[in-house]
Amino acid sequence: MRLLDWLATEINRRRHRRGFGVHSPFGFYFITQVIAEGRYGYYCYSELDKLADNGNLSPKRIRLLMRIAGALGGREVVGLGTLPAENAALRAYHGSTVLGELSGYAGRCADRGEKGLVYLARPDLNVSMDELQSVVNSGGTVIVARTDTRSGHKIASLIEPLGMTFAGKDMSIIVGGRGLPAQRIETVII
Repeated sequence: MRLLDWLATEINRRRHRRGFGVHSPFGFYFITQVIAEGRYGYYCYSELDKLADNGNLSPKRIRLLMRIAGALGGREVVGLGTLPAENAALRAYHGSTVLGELSGYAGRCADRGEKGLVYLARPDLNVSMDELQSVVNSGGTVIVARTDTRSGHKIASLIEPLGMTFAGKDMSIIVGGRGLPAQRIETVII
């Protein structure tokens, strides 16, 4: 039975990576314009690729973080457990400030009328689930990397019911608010 579940999940990921079968307009836009890299790159890709090579990170992951921050980020972004290349990717589009602490972040964003963006690079860190849930509830986005680990999967599964979730093999992106349905879309991320 597990083999059939795995096979069904893989088929859905492959089908959804180009937007097929995704009925939400926001979900279709997010998959086709943000997650899937377009034909034309951004001006800062070469700089980010150099940083990724220096930090032994995947250039595709760094580029994806930059596109997500550009589509959903605000003036401040929280990066927990991030490396310098990941911080540069989160800053590249808007020139955002990358914070290293989560406490009170959702309230500050709500006061400014912005949506928050939190990138949790290391899910084994001691993170307040209430803070992450308040970011999603206020219309923000939480990116959980390494969901193939036990701690990453646990964090992602607790936040998923609050927003639209784009789930890949080792990363989940949970987008809250905006009148989005609380649904999970299996897709290929990176």
